[in-house]
Amino acid sequence: MGHKRSRAVFVGLSAASAAFAAAAMLSAATPPTARADDPLTDITNDVQAELGYAQTAFSQAATDFSSNDPTDGLDQLFVGTDDDVVGVPDILQVGTVDALTGAPVIGDKVFEFSFKTPTTLANATTEAQTWYTDGSNLVTTITNLSPTDYADNALDNALSTADQWILPGEILSIGDFISFGF
Repeated sequence: MGHKRSRAVFVGLSAASAAFAAAAMLSAATPPTARADDPLTDITNDVQAELGYAQTAFSQAATDFSSNDPTDGLDQLFVGTDDDVVGVPDILQVGTVDALTGAPVIGDKVFEFSFKTPTTLANATTEAQTWYTDGSNLVTTITNLSPTDYADNALDNALSTADQWILPGEILSIGDFISFGF
């Protein structure tokens, strides 16, 4: 009697393992279902777009410098550098936070840097102060956000850093360049 019981267990285990093997083969034979809104694809596309904006700005800077327009050339050089050195890492950081928290990926246009080319030092000072004030206002916004609102905190931190500490210095550099007669 004990022998029949072990045979039944063996047959049962064999059937279960055959069913498991069939299920494994079926899942391996069909590709996984892709999500329509894959955040990693969105982030990759946004990085590619940002790099394209940088390349366009660098090309324009080269054209401006070769056309004896150093002020606009310097402007575009800063814009291209910001897109490359600041925009791409910000897209990766904010996009990753968005993806991990389930928020929609913010997109590439948010970090496409550009500013009005100043024509005088006074104009540059006013423009730089405007950007600095925008960055300061974002800091106030951040303090009013919930500490668990990771997506908005990441976005506003990235934007406030650029607005307060990067763009004003570049704009003032162009103003200084103008004031020295270039």
